[in-house]
Amino acid sequence: MKSLQINATVEYIDTRNIEIGFRVYYAVLGFSSLTSNFLLLFLVIKKSPKSFSDYRILLANTCINQMFAVLNSYFMHQRVLVSFDSMALLPIGPCRYFGPLACFVSYNLYNGFQWNASVSILLSMHFRRSLIKMKLVDRRKMLQNLLIGYAVFVNLMAHPEYSLEKYGPIGGFVSISDIIYTMNTTLLFGSCCLMPILIFYWRFDVLKVLNDANSSFSERTKQSSRLMIHALTFQALLPMTCYVPNVFYFLTSTTAGGSITFMEYVIVALCSFPCLADPIFTIYFVAPFRAWVTRHLLRQKPSNFDRPPPSVTVTVFRQHSRIHSN
Repeated sequence: MKSLQINATVEYIDTRNIEIGFRVYYAVLGFSSLTSNFLLLFLVIKKSPKSFSDYRILLANTCINQMFAVLNSYFMHQRVLVSFDSMALLPIGPCRYFGPLACFVSYNLYNGFQWNASVSILLSMHFRRSLIKMKLVDRRKMLQNLLIGYAVFVNLMAHPEYSLEKYGPIGGFVSISDIIYTMNTTLLFGSCCLMPILIFYWRFDVLKVLNDANSSFSERTKQSSRLMIHALTFQALLPMTCYVPNVFYFLTSTTAGGSITFMEYVIVALCSFPCLADPIFTIYFVAPFRAWVTRHLLRQKPSNFDRPPPSVTVTVFRQHSRIHSN
């Protein structure tokens, strides 16, 4: 009996230490992510070149969704317990004071915002591909595709089985075959796996045009476009690398049973990391944004490459964006 009490005490201390570590992580992540996303949003609205007239809609959409996602992750500090046929949500963040319903709503909102951010990144790559390959983007079609992501998000929130009555006082999914759980899993894992495949295909298309010796684009335009393609590729790959450990842990827990306390906290924490990394890489890889940060925040003189290419202009004709290179 004494041995069991000692083991329980040690386990409790370990859990408390893990909780403290993740509280610090979420505080740093929340502050850093919101700061970098607010900076990016400012640059998108105030410092975007004319050639970004339509593209900045996608940049702002990604930025806003990631801000809401990181706010929800901080609100939850979610601990996820997975067993053979169920999943419990045990938040250690502020939402625990509002009850399991608030935590369950926040968890689904978090997944929805992550889904919207993924769709926005996918559409951003499609936008660049259309401009480089066809020199034309249909603004109306772009907005329609963007709204599809929100339609999926709203449908998820309004599903008739969105209720906590059968989940008990903890909150979560009483069965992993639950419709909401299935939708969440399909959307998140599907987007993380399919998005890189599509983006790599479009990346190949774009680089093929840019590397063409007969291309009409200037060297600066080509180099700037390559950097943006690299940034979008990174944004597509990062969520996949963050979700892969979670998938293996989930499969192990549901098939063999057992759990690892540290991994129970990592599931949401790791998936929230792109909300910090994405805006930083966007600012770095977009030359006008990097030039502004270098000049005004770092107090350094930007290099010639940091300046936006003067040979590229974008004009709008009847809901279309066109790109011209002198």
